[in-house]
Amino acid sequence: LRDLAETISTMWGAEAESDELRVPDAALIERVSRVRRRALEAIVAADTRFFDDVAVAVYDDRPPPKLDHLRTRRMRAAYRRPGADNGPMAHTIINGTIRSLGNRGLRASAGGIDLADLVDELELDAETRAAVEPRLVEYSELALTHALRRYEASMRFQAALEQLVARRLRDEPTGGSGSLDPDDAYISVRDVDGRAARDARRALTALNTETLAALRAELPPDTAERLRRAWNRARFPNIFGDRHSAIPMLTRALELPDLSEEQRERVTELVAEFRLGFNDLCEQLVTLREHEPASFDPRASRDDRRAQRQRFDRLRALSLERSELRDKTISRLRRLLDEAQNETLEQRTQAEEP
Repeated sequence: LRDLAETISTMWGAEAESDELRVPDAALIERVSRVRRRALEAIVAADTRFFDDVAVAVYDDRPPPKLDHLRTRRMRAAYRRPGADNGPMAHTIINGTIRSLGNRGLRASAGGIDLADLVDELELDAETRAAVEPRLVEYSELALTHALRRYEASMRFQAALEQLVARRLRDEPTGGSGSLDPDDAYISVRDVDGRAARDARRALTALNTETLAALRAELPPDTAERLRRAWNRARFPNIFGDRHSAIPMLTRALELPDLSEEQRERVTELVAEFRLGFNDLCEQLVTLREHEPASFDPRASRDDRRAQRQRFDRLRALSLERSELRDKTISRLRRLLDEAQNETLEQRTQAEEP
């Protein structure tokens, strides 16, 4: 990984003496691609040795199905590491620096979520876990197959795009942007390796959607609802993120050593009240984000544009209401604490939050 970071750092940047953009040649781009692969292969090899050693040392080389399932899940996790699969990338030059432009919205990739991890977080009882385990085993095996396909296609796509950007910058040494306009060269790259990566990503998304529905049908109703909420939190991490929530502050307040029993009881009630309102607002935001496009369509009809504006107005209103809920909850918390406790809480907040 260190070799990978050092190699990538030589690709794009400014020359020390001239401050001109450094453009990698084809050989360097190919080398970086090889180093990326070697780094992941080293991680996979280390994982393989670990599971082989456990199988021999603990299970006398007769591992139970549970260990094989764990091995499969770990393999998929390796191929989901940052840098292992960046997905289809677009590049441009901004202020003389090469930039990759990915998905910067509020929505996480539905294909990148591991449902087995979400089920683990539910901490099911033994009977319920045994009932859904066969489906989770099948899911993990299929997910690994799709993840491998996506990784291979994305690696080829990334290398091809980097070669294309570098070639354009070399052809336009002054004033060139390096941006990927949809000419024949780009379209060729997009339609071959780009399409393969997108197809694999769609396959993972479809697998997750189908498996989520099946698990919710098999689980008890309350557990199925917890899984649905866990999925939404993973799917929309920015909506449920701590920066919108008063829970971190409330949790630190409950950790104060000099809380009276009455204070602790009232803060606990405040946690439950905030969590209920916060989750409801977040779920409404998820519904708006999930079922409608995230941007205006310039070709839309007047009625459609009006509906889109109403939707964005509703998004802003819900976001504001969520912020107000957080601020009012923290204000109520402050009134429950004395001056010394508030000072301690502020010190801990400043130390823990960036």
